[in-house]
Amino acid sequence: MSARQATNPPSVEQQPRYLAEASRRVQEQGFYAKKAMGAKDLPGALRHASDMLRELRTSLLTPRNYYELYMKVCDELRNLDAFFQQLVSEGTPAADIYERAQACGDVLPRLYLLITAGAVYVKTLQAPAKDILHDLVEMAKGVQHPMRGLFLRHYLAQACRDALPDTGSPFERDGGDVSHAVDFILRNFGETNRLWVRMQNQGPASQKKRREEERKQLKILVGTNLVRLSQLEGVDEERYARDVLPPLLEQVVNCRDAIAQPYLLDCIINVFPDEFHLVTLDSFLVCCTQLRDKVSVIDIIQAMMRRLANPDNEVRGPAGAFDAFDQCASKLVEEKKGSLAIADLIKLRAALLEFAVECYPGELEYVQRCLSSTSSAITVDVIDDDALELETLLLAPLASASMSLESLLALDDVAPLCRRLPLENRKTVARRCLKRVLAGGDALESPAGVGKLCAVLEPLLAGDESQLDDEALEAEQSQVARLAHLCRSAQTDDVFRVLGTLRRALGKGGSRRTAHTLPALAYRGLELARAASVSSETLEFSARKIFQFVHETATALAGVAPARALRVFLAAALEADAQCLGAISYEFVSQAF
Repeated sequence: MSARQATNPPSVEQQPRYLAEASRRVQEQGFYAKKAMGAKDLPGALRHASDMLRELRTSLLTPRNYYELYMKVCDELRNLDAFFQQLVSEGTPAADIYERAQACGDVLPRLYLLITAGAVYVKTLQAPAKDILHDLVEMAKGVQHPMRGLFLRHYLAQACRDALPDTGSPFERDGGDVSHAVDFILRNFGETNRLWVRMQNQGPASQKKRREEERKQLKILVGTNLVRLSQLEGVDEERYARDVLPPLLEQVVNCRDAIAQPYLLDCIINVFPDEFHLVTLDSFLVCCTQLRDKVSVIDIIQAMMRRLANPDNEVRGPAGAFDAFDQCASKLVEEKKGSLAIADLIKLRAALLEFAVECYPGELEYVQRCLSSTSSAITVDVIDDDALELETLLLAPLASASMSLESLLALDDVAPLCRRLPLENRKTVARRCLKRVLAGGDALESPAGVGKLCAVLEPLLAGDESQLDDEALEAEQSQVARLAHLCRSAQTDDVFRVLGTLRRALGKGGSRRTAHTLPALAYRGLELARAASVSSETLEFSARKIFQFVHETATALAGVAPARALRVFLAAALEADAQCLGAISYEFVSQAF
């Protein structure tokens, strides 16, 4: 191409034509190269392969189209690799092929040929792996054009991925050990990342957005090195903590690039085992506090939490992990005070809370710490724009099967945080909470716990009734009424106290609500009176006292639902008569009339 050295790629409309021309030449020279290979003509094969590789010197293609051209070239280079191996198996010294590859005049084609020949040199065990790998990774520095160098480095990683002196590989001992493999990958990764970052500064400022998108399309070329590093058999937890992670994190921090930093940390999170992360968590989190302001550190920390909280993870409740995340979160909040949005703060604490309930199901203190720190950090009475983030945080304990009802009712900051939400969000949390309580079927035994529960359910228990039609209101309040039947305990006195607490909360609901909720309270009271009448223990609240509670409840019901109140009075009269309490039975009958 005559315009190989153009500064900027041509317009989108011209791209297909340039790609087609380059692809045609690659196919043409690849054909002649294969013809030479068939004739065992090494010089001819190298010459045509070199001509083919010259197409990669173009500056006319966008990264996406250059990638497509690169893949076509790689397909042809696989044939060349097989040809080199065949020659060696037939007696040609690999050193001769390696030396002939260096005769190519142009730098970029020469390096592609050297990498191909060098990989065969190592795989045929005719040279120590550590020496050839060192030469290749150093010679690759000869290409400093960001995009061409990036693809060259990727080819180096791919061609040599099976020629590393890893533990248990045939290239070990004389060829080096796993430390040489680690060094090779880290050095190649460092140079690859630098070239990738440099792409951001190639071209006018007006095209910055386009370059960012192009860089994101090529990020896999950088991450390939980390994937191969994670596959080394000789890298254990100790070596990872000592030799692998520190240079990786140093590279992440020093590149100071808002695209590279989150991507590289995400790669580290996903490619290395959980056990490695647990022994190096402190170092990783320290790195997170040193990233650029434009980087969403919260997303990175959240990704690590989710990785460690994965249900398939064999390591549950890792010691010290919660404290490490909590300290990192607190440090971020402190350092970014004033610049950290409320949504980000809540999102960070929500992620930490989810991690706590998944990994430490018995540690209620961790959940309480998350809620308390969130409550103290929010300075506004009602959150509007960030309501969804706070709603997510409050729903996390409710969504966890590991949180018992007793644990949920022991939390202090749920209701105060709910009051900071807009009404509709509060109703969402209340409905989820009610559904969780009813589905679990656990007993409500503590007046204090029921008080906290009613504070969370307040949007369903009181307030404006006009927005709900009769059918929707009846369905909602029928669910609320079922709480009365969860008031259970071995001690009737305890049940009576819980019913009293629930009665006070439901009594604030207005006539349309109490018409559906008070009957359940009254009938539960009658069941309790029956239990109290046969109890052999000394009771603080006798059956007479419980009948008084039922009478008060039925009287309140009479003003809003007379027909239902009538049935309650008659049922209470029958129960009192069965207990030989004639005067009380007469009172209920007279009220019924």
